Amino acid sequence: MVLWKGVPGILTADPGHVADARLIPQLHYREAAEVAYFGAKVLHPRALIPLEGSRMRLHVRSFLSPEAPGT
Repeated sequence: MVLWKGVPGILTADPGHVADARLIPQLHYREAAEVAYFGAKVLHPRALIPLEGSRMRLHVRSFLSPEAPGT
């Protein structure tokens, strides 16, 4: 499953506030849920519930740069 957003993926900080925010290339769904819970706007914490216990992968990619790898 691919989630298309206006950012290159899940970042270490809000790129609107932190100029050197870095892309997190890969993380477990629990880590993604925690990042979302603590304020990442790219994901809603409940959006990750269906991934629990499944082998489904979620890719967060940028619609502004679709060739970029994303998270």
